[in-house]
Amino acid sequence: MSSRQARDAKLADLRAARAGVSRAKQWQASASSNKLYDEVDVEEYDQIVRDRLNENDFIEDDDGSGYIDDGREVWGRSDDDEEADEEDRRERKDAKRAAKIKNKVKAPKQAPRPVPPPSANAYRPVISEAKESGFMANLLSSFAEDVKPTPRPPIPASHMSSRKRKMLSPGTTRSSKGHTPADDERGSLDWESLDAQSAFGEKKIKVEEDIDMEDPEFGMQFMGSPEWGSDQDDDEDPDVTLKDGKVPDLSGDEDDLAVKVRRNVKPDIALGSSTLVNLPAAAANSIPSRKFVNATSVAVKKPNVLRPLPTHIDPDEEPTKPEWLALSESLTTTVVPSSDHQPPSSPAQAEFVPEPKTKGSKASASSAKKTFQTTVEAFEQDGSTLHMFWLDFHEQEVRSDAGTIKHLYLFGKVWDKAALGRQGKWVSCCLKINGLERNLFIAPRRRTFLQGNETDLVPEKNDVKREFDQKRREHGITSFMAKWVKRNYSFGVEGVPSGENDWLKVIYGFDEPALPTNLSGNTFGHVLGTNTSAFEIFVLKRKIMGPCWLEIKNAEISGKGVSWCKLEVTASDPKDIRPLADGDDLKEMPPLTIMSLTARTIVNHKENTREVVCVAARVWNGANIGDPTPPEKQPSSIHTIVRPLGDFPPGFVNKCRSEGSKIVPVKDESLLLNNLLSNISRHDPDVIVGHDFLNVSLEVLLQRMSKHKSPDWSRVGRFKRRGQPPTTNKFTLGLLAGRLVCDLSSDGAKTMIASTTWSLTEMCATQLKINREDIDPDDTHTFFDDAVASPDRLLRFVRHCEADAFFQMAITAKVQILPLTRQLTTLSGNSWNRTLNGGRAERNEFILLHEFHKLKYICPDKFIGKNKAALLKAEAEDGDEAASTVASRRGGKRDKFKGGLVFEPKRGLWDKYVLVMDFNSLYPSIIQEYNIDFTTVSVTTEEDEDGEEKIPEVPSSELGQGVLPRLIAQLVNRRREVKSLMKGKISPMLMMQYDIRQKALKLTANSMYGCLGFEYSRFYARPLAALTTFKGREILTNTKELAESIQLEVVYGDTDSVFVNSNVTDFDEAMKTANLFKKQVNDKYKLLEIDLDGVFQRLLLLQKKKYAAIKVEADGSVSTEVKGLDMKRREFCKLSKDVSQYVLDRILSGEPTEVCINKIHDYLTSVGRNVREDKVDIEDFVINKRLGKNPEDYPDAKNQPQVQVALRMKARGGNARAGDVMQYVFCVGKDDKTARSAQADRAYHPDELRKATDLKLDFDYYLSLQVLPPVERLCESIEGTDRARLAECLGLDPQRFAVKTVGDIERDFYTLGSKVSDKDRFQSALPFEVRCFDCQNVAKFGGLQDDINSHIRSTGIHCSECSKRYALPSLAVQLEIQIRDHISRYYQAVMVCDDQACLASTRAIGVYAKQCLMPNCRGQMHLEYTDAALYNQLLYYKSLFDTDKAVAAVKASDKFEEVQAFAAQNKHTFKTLSAVVQKYLNKNGRGTVEMNQIFSFMTKSSVWGS
Repeated sequence: MSSRQARDAKLADLRAARAGVSRAKQWQASASSNKLYDEVDVEEYDQIVRDRLNENDFIEDDDGSGYIDDGREVWGRSDDDEEADEEDRRERKDAKRAAKIKNKVKAPKQAPRPVPPPSANAYRPVISEAKESGFMANLLSSFAEDVKPTPRPPIPASHMSSRKRKMLSPGTTRSSKGHTPADDERGSLDWESLDAQSAFGEKKIKVEEDIDMEDPEFGMQFMGSPEWGSDQDDDEDPDVTLKDGKVPDLSGDEDDLAVKVRRNVKPDIALGSSTLVNLPAAAANSIPSRKFVNATSVAVKKPNVLRPLPTHIDPDEEPTKPEWLALSESLTTTVVPSSDHQPPSSPAQAEFVPEPKTKGSKASASSAKKTFQTTVEAFEQDGSTLHMFWLDFHEQEVRSDAGTIKHLYLFGKVWDKAALGRQGKWVSCCLKINGLERNLFIAPRRRTFLQGNETDLVPEKNDVKREFDQKRREHGITSFMAKWVKRNYSFGVEGVPSGENDWLKVIYGFDEPALPTNLSGNTFGHVLGTNTSAFEIFVLKRKIMGPCWLEIKNAEISGKGVSWCKLEVTASDPKDIRPLADGDDLKEMPPLTIMSLTARTIVNHKENTREVVCVAARVWNGANIGDPTPPEKQPSSIHTIVRPLGDFPPGFVNKCRSEGSKIVPVKDESLLLNNLLSNISRHDPDVIVGHDFLNVSLEVLLQRMSKHKSPDWSRVGRFKRRGQPPTTNKFTLGLLAGRLVCDLSSDGAKTMIASTTWSLTEMCATQLKINREDIDPDDTHTFFDDAVASPDRLLRFVRHCEADAFFQMAITAKVQILPLTRQLTTLSGNSWNRTLNGGRAERNEFILLHEFHKLKYICPDKFIGKNKAALLKAEAEDGDEAASTVASRRGGKRDKFKGGLVFEPKRGLWDKYVLVMDFNSLYPSIIQEYNIDFTTVSVTTEEDEDGEEKIPEVPSSELGQGVLPRLIAQLVNRRREVKSLMKGKISPMLMMQYDIRQKALKLTANSMYGCLGFEYSRFYARPLAALTTFKGREILTNTKELAESIQLEVVYGDTDSVFVNSNVTDFDEAMKTANLFKKQVNDKYKLLEIDLDGVFQRLLLLQKKKYAAIKVEADGSVSTEVKGLDMKRREFCKLSKDVSQYVLDRILSGEPTEVCINKIHDYLTSVGRNVREDKVDIEDFVINKRLGKNPEDYPDAKNQPQVQVALRMKARGGNARAGDVMQYVFCVGKDDKTARSAQADRAYHPDELRKATDLKLDFDYYLSLQVLPPVERLCESIEGTDRARLAECLGLDPQRFAVKTVGDIERDFYTLGSKVSDKDRFQSALPFEVRCFDCQNVAKFGGLQDDINSHIRSTGIHCSECSKRYALPSLAVQLEIQIRDHISRYYQAVMVCDDQACLASTRAIGVYAKQCLMPNCRGQMHLEYTDAALYNQLLYYKSLFDTDKAVAAVKASDKFEEVQAFAAQNKHTFKTLSAVVQKYLNKNGRGTVEMNQIFSFMTKSSVWGS
């Protein structure tokens, strides 16, 4: 359509509109009508504004002249520059016109606008408006008090002309794109070539006397502000001296400038912590004219700094370095050749890792399809035999419509003879095992089934085989082999025949689908082995016991490239693989490459995601895990990668280069992740050590790699994977297949490290004796602030990350996790990675699998996923506790067999020697003593006439030794042999290896019983566990009787030990008694052995499993042993533990009782005073509590303090999961009232308390609920004090903690309810609150007598604020709603403990009626809101509207006539409201006494009958 036709069409539309036609009907959608405007975010809008500012806009002034203004300050320029600008402007217009014409001819499709990277503001926590306004108010008020600003001088007219000039800094010119070369230096650093000169140089300004420009805050505000750039290097920057507080003349040549005025200059310059010099516009514009401005005439302003640095650092004074930083800098960093690369030829190569070439390029995609090639020469001389030390395995599952197919891969190390110029080195190897076959065992039925009913026909062997052939065809199995074999089964599965029987053994490959576990037929009832893993079959068939040397015959180099290993081989037949035995040319374990990895993350509040900002990896190449040399003395290399949030602080890149560090600054997170993958690939670590690695760090790394679509993300492990990493942490350990993972926060590590919270800081203090500094994750963004003058703060942050990498490895070596777990794995024959990460139940299963497989036993199938939480909890316990409590953890159902026997303690303080006699490994010894085994005892559960489980009979002595007794005996004998070797003169390395071996043997032997009593174990056998614990109780009872028969008193006993009172005060006499008792007990048994475990000089017995004692050694040394007391529980703070320790020391000191009590009272008085005067450190108030489940899974999260803290932590972007130990403190409420119970809404993380200004600790809570209860329990048996006296010493109300006597309790029933005054009766009643719907005011209504002239008037009840009359229906509805709230509260039936030190509340009812459910509490539970309280509340409401009662109450006062008049005028209103209350009183049975029911026994019908 031509332009003329378009105009005619529009004119016709206009005529039609005037004629009355709707314009909406004339509208037609066009290509541009779908998008009326562009949608941009804040970052894009800021960029658009900056682009507009860079364009020239002509503005006409009042005097007719014009100038160009873009809203930015400009500095002096010549007129020639203006002419050049005019010429540039014409050129740009001509270029735009030409481009517009070109675009009309052919308008190419525009590329989508690139998403700008998030700015630094996205990482700063969001500050609420209230906090921001409060901060600014305090800020401005402080300025008003301290500084009197002087009026700003007017700007001379001569300086107004400078508004025309657009130059941002002297000596710079604007490019055609609208930015200066300084912009390129500041924000467009050439990240592709890090060898280029850094643009971040430090600028020094020397200030005499008044101003210290070296002050960090000055640098933070002046030299490092985002608006200040750098235009040349430090050596080209002359210094400036400000004298007499005046600004010098800065005009002249560029080389003579003393102060570099940077781009986008703001006139605010920070001068120290409390003074900011604000250069006025006149001073700013007069800088080029060599004039001086008096510095005293400028205004003062305080900077808005989120976290200010120290106000002053003396440059001449050497600052004291923290312990962790000094240790980190003292580490010897050695450039060690990695396992697959030559050492770097220059420091630059070692310092800056180039970006990997596989960053989504086409080359990487094509290279992945190429055939895998290798130059590794690892085969033996025959060319087909390979020796490999295997470390880990991976089962690849390929799912299809037919089923799941599995492939097995082993990862390990081989010796490359061709590496390093034929010197050789260890490289990684991947072995794929083909030809693995499933082994199924089919149990034939005793009788054939037809249509679900049993017949008299006995199935023939051919019938069983024929039916299975039909079943396998239905499930897509193409081929199989079968034969009848003799096998044993003794594990008590219903329907499976026990003993030796005929089984149909079926073999088919793992390349076929798996059969269902519940497969059965008419001729067979069970099929065992359907879900057995390929790894299990392989290690059982080939007799492979943990990581060891393997000999692979007929090995072939694979060309598929399924892994990141340097060598890939394939074994076609599993029988070609065998472990090298002791008789072979056995090699030692090869050295391992260990990488300790730590990552720092930050929350992007804009996107609500966690990003990675820094990663440090310290690598130990060729590490021998059996070497006792500490890690700091072994050669290692450090590799650190850091990226900015916006820009790096000035001088950071140069600082990294100048120090020759391994810190690699990269541009963004994508490059950081790719550099990390490059480092992992280059070093190819065998072990990755970390803390919170699997569930925190690795999860974040994988999520960010998925976000950036890192193509080689699977390099974190050794198995190549396609696609993007999963977003959940369910299979994170499997994603690292091929590398061992030693996570210090895993369940496996926690069993080896004694700790309360298992935080890295605590483990550094307890294991390494080093004080590690904690960095609040919320403060991470402050370390990356590019507005600081010095990069030292960010360097400190990076050093902290590097130090953690060392600490992780140091703790691992200190606890000997790697060598100990290797020994445990070698004994059990499972996977090393599973042992490292807490597979205790799996270790027990595998050692039994190997033993039963040798004896031709068919083992029960393994079923996983029944109850993961119960599995993790039960694994944390050994022996009888797991057996007796596992069912209770599953929801309250108790197991039927009993656990160990615990004698009732004889409470009190024992001041004579007490002998602790302990049975060595009681349950394993009982299994050996009585030959308890699957093969000797029936594992079928039987019940007696009463429904109780029958304890099996002890096996006959004629039976042969069972599998369990023989296995335990072997472990015990091997341990004896190792301990005998330790007695000789051997090297420290050999001594450490022997010690690790004997520990592994002991742990394995003692844990054998656990698999019997653990319900989710593969070898769970409740009859065997019940028989073992039964014999344990019997043995302990007999031991007690034996002691009493020789005139010895047993004061306590627990499972496997008895506490015997020797009744002597001489140590030698006590030892004679112990030896006599030991001999008499051991003579009764063949294998059971009792021994002296300790001698207690003083013993304080409180309750079962709760005691404290002074232990005396043979050399005369003493120590304190505490078991089960409050000071050993993590939910009590350090303050409580310190006080308890002092009190315990006084009780056990042996001092006279009066002296001891006086010291305790004086100490508690000082503690209470120090607490209330805030002289106690915050850390002493921290409470630790472990999460039993994920925070979101708690149904009563509102009542759990640790859950509330965890939920807030996760809301801020933190991590909290099941098993984590949460730290929190209790603060006073908003009403400044203390909490009388552990109220969850008052629990805060210590970091929240440090940052908040409106929170303060609840001292009364800590003194009454944290300090007093443990001290009271310790002093319970000590005369001369009680709870009230102890509370008084702490500054608490003694009446609140006074113990009620029987007389006090009975006195409550003496007064009849009718005799109680209204004041006493209604003292706990809540007022009637009335809301005015006009002004929204809420007021308390006090009744006719109290509210005259405030609410009640002649016209009705009015609002006290707006004087509007309340509508009667509104009053009635509000009254009824409040009554229903009270009734609802009554029916909630909340129970509260009457112990003032507990005050726990719950709706649950315990099995012991009113006994408190809280541990260690002896209080009684009572209803929080009783029926009497509800009845009194209703009576109170009724009294508010009782006019007769109100008139009678004021009959003798001067208000009588007034009250009587108002009562008469509002009679209808009060009568209506009184009827509302009476309706509910009529339903309340407490107000009525049925006399006929009370005296019904006296009636004629009840005596003589009807």
